[in-house]
Amino acid sequence: MKDKLKELIPGLSESALNEIIADPSKGQAVIKRDITDPTDQAAALKIYLAVQTAAQLANHDRDTYITDRLNTFENNNGRTNNKLVREDRLQAVLSNLPTGKGWLWGVLALILVLILAMVWVFSRDGFMDWNHNQDDRITAVEARLVDHDTKLAGHDTRLGNHDKAFATAKTVFDGHLKLIKDNRVDIKINSDRLDDHDDDFKNLSLKVNQQAYAIRSFRSKGHEEEYKLCRNSSKSVKECRKKIRKDHGVWLTKNSINKWEKENKAVAKAKKPAPASNPTSLGDSRRTARARPRLETEYIP
Repeated sequence: MKDKLKELIPGLSESALNEIIADPSKGQAVIKRDITDPTDQAAALKIYLAVQTAAQLANHDRDTYITDRLNTFENNNGRTNNKLVREDRLQAVLSNLPTGKGWLWGVLALILVLILAMVWVFSRDGFMDWNHNQDDRITAVEARLVDHDTKLAGHDTRLGNHDKAFATAKTVFDGHLKLIKDNRVDIKINSDRLDDHDDDFKNLSLKVNQQAYAIRSFRSKGHEEEYKLCRNSSKSVKECRKKIRKDHGVWLTKNSINKWEKENKAVAKAKKPAPASNPTSLGDSRRTARARPRLETEYIP
């Protein structure tokens, strides 16, 4: 049957022939599965014609099929086999195929007329509506594209503004950074100068303190000598303090007076001859040797 179908319908592939099932018992032919993606419309048309032809042949050979099927059943000892059934059906169709091709051209012409009619109806109503719908969709897409272009232009403008703002901010930041660097240099210079001033001030303070100490020492020596001369002139401590206060504006401190008094007593004791050994002189010497009371004085430079 496959060979005869190939002769009737040139270009029909082997896979398409394998999908055709002729059922003489029902008088029809079907395709085992849907072929949803034919290579082109001619191949789909050939498959359809092959199915219809197989159905017609199966209906024509129904009686022959029944006889052959009974013989097959007896030969298989009563066992049925679907594959054998399909092969028997196709074999029955192939054994009675007509040799003429005039009926095939008639069927093709009829199918072509039907297709042209469907195309004409579809082109008037459905196709035009579909075309209008496609135009509307294209218009909507174009409008969306224009809107997107407008938004993109706005984004480009904003991006340009951001670039300008960033460039300005970077310039300001660079200026601030330069000022900070300059200030750091100035701070370093000022810090060094301040350290130098601190050193100079310390040196000057040391010199001033040394000079002040020297002056105080010199003045103290002068006051000491004058006080000793005053005391050696048989004047009292109070009188000598007043004299120095009057001459130099200084109140002698208690510590200085006590120190000088001890030194004067030690010098006088070293120069004084030893007293006679009698109770009166001994008592007098003890009374005169007692230390004088301390005076609360203050040294005011």
